[in-house]
Amino acid sequence: MREQARLELSGMTCASCAARIEKSLSRLEGVETASVNFATGKAVVSYDGERLQPADLVARVAAAGYGARLLDDEAPAAPPPPPPPPKP
Repeated sequence: MREQARLELSGMTCASCAARIEKSLSRLEGVETASVNFATGKAVVSYDGERLQPADLVARVAAAGYGARLLDDEAPAAPPPPPPPPKP
């Protein structure tokens, strides 16, 4: 099953750092595509969800010497609170 993860990256100081992270992620078995944007400090990775978990991607970035955390902006927003009851 194809999954997609968005990562926030840290520790990159140049475009070569971004290329190194992208190459490292791309070589991970189960990763279909990896795209790192140096300017935004983010990565988008498409991977086989039956073979990898998002934590595997974060660990791979850490092994390359950089920081990463999973962006969880796809989580549904909390519903708004109910309106207060009418005053009698």
